[in-house]
Amino acid sequence: MTDHPASSWAQSRIPGLGCACPPRAKGGAYFGAVPFLIAVTTLLVLASGLVLLAAYDARAPIASLQFLSHNVPQGWLVRAYHASGTTLLAGLVYLWLFHGLLTRAYRAPGEYAWVVGVKLLAVLLAASWFGYVLAGGAGGYWSYQRAMMAALQLHGAARALALWGLSGGLPKLLVLHMLLALSLGLALWVWLAARAKVRPVPAAGEGVRFCPYYATQYMVALCALGFVGALLIGFFPHLGMPALAAVPGGGLSFAANPGLPWYLAPIGAAAGGFHGSWGGIGVVIALVATLYATPWLDLAPPGAPPSRLHQALTWLLGVVVVALGLDGALPGCPVAPMLDSLLTLYIFLHFLVLLPLVTWGKAK
Repeated sequence: MTDHPASSWAQSRIPGLGCACPPRAKGGAYFGAVPFLIAVTTLLVLASGLVLLAAYDARAPIASLQFLSHNVPQGWLVRAYHASGTTLLAGLVYLWLFHGLLTRAYRAPGEYAWVVGVKLLAVLLAASWFGYVLAGGAGGYWSYQRAMMAALQLHGAARALALWGLSGGLPKLLVLHMLLALSLGLALWVWLAARAKVRPVPAAGEGVRFCPYYATQYMVALCALGFVGALLIGFFPHLGMPALAAVPGGGLSFAANPGLPWYLAPIGAAAGGFHGSWGGIGVVIALVATLYATPWLDLAPPGAPPSRLHQALTWLLGVVVVALGLDGALPGCPVAPMLDSLLTLYIFLHFLVLLPLVTWGKAK
C-alpha cells in the first residue's frame, strides 16, 4: 500500500475519505466509485432537506412547499435537488445491491458490509415513504390512510407500536422523518467503514489511494452523476412520482390507485398482494429479513465465482422486481393483486429454494 504525500495529506484532513475511497489495486472498475457516489448523493439529500425544513409547515404542507417554490429565491431548485437526489440515491443503492447479488459480494468477508447495506436500503425506503406522505399530496394521503388501516388490523404490542408511530398527523411524521434521516447518515458511515475494512489490501508498492491515481476516475463518475442529476432536475423533476402527489390530499375524494414513487413501488406492490392482519406488513418484514440473510442462504464457498446459472437467475430476479414496480402503471388491472402475489412468492422462491440449490453443488 503506497503512502503518496498527496494521499496522506488528504486522508489526514478530510474526515471519512478513507472509508469512501480506501486503497485499491490498479485497474479497478468504475463500479468501485458507486459507494463514493452514494455518499455524495446522501449528503446532497440531507443538506437540501435541512433547507426544506426551514420553510416546511406540517399544518399546511402543500401551501408551504408552494411558498418555497415560488416566493423563496431558488427555492424550486432546492426542492428539485431533494426530489431528484432521492431518486438518484435509491437508484444507486438498488444498483449496488443488484451488483452484490450478481457477483456474490455478500459472501465472507463482505457479509457485514452486506447486512449494513440492507439496513441502509430499509432506512432509505422508510424515510422516503415519510417524505412522500409529508408532501401533502393525495397519493401520500391515501398511502398514509392505508397504512393506518393496516395498523388497526394488528393486535397486541405490534398494534400499539404501529398506532403510536402513525397517529399524531404530519407533525409526528415530520419528527420521525428527521430521525430516519439522521439514521440514514449513520448507516451510511457504518456501511462505508465496513466496506473499507473488507476490501482486499494491495501488496506493498502495488496499491494506490484516492489521490492522485484514481482522482480522474472518481471525478468522471461524479461528473456523470452530476449530468444525470441535471437532466432530472431540468427535464424530469418528478420522474417516477405519481400524478396524485401534486394534488392536495383530503378525505372528500378517494384515490382508487394512488400509486407510489418508483423506488417504493416494488415494496408497495408486494405488500398489496397479501391481505389479513399481518399480510402486507409481514411480507415487507419477510422480504427485508430474506435479503438480510442472503450470505447464509448461499452455500458455496466464499471465494467461488458465481456460475452462469446463478447469474441468469439473478437477472431473472431483477426482471421480477421491475415487474413489481410496474404495477403502478396498471391502474385498475383486475389481475394485478394476483400477479403481485405470484411475483412476490417467486422472490422468496429464489432466495429460499433456488439460491441454496444452485450453490449447494459447490459447497464443501
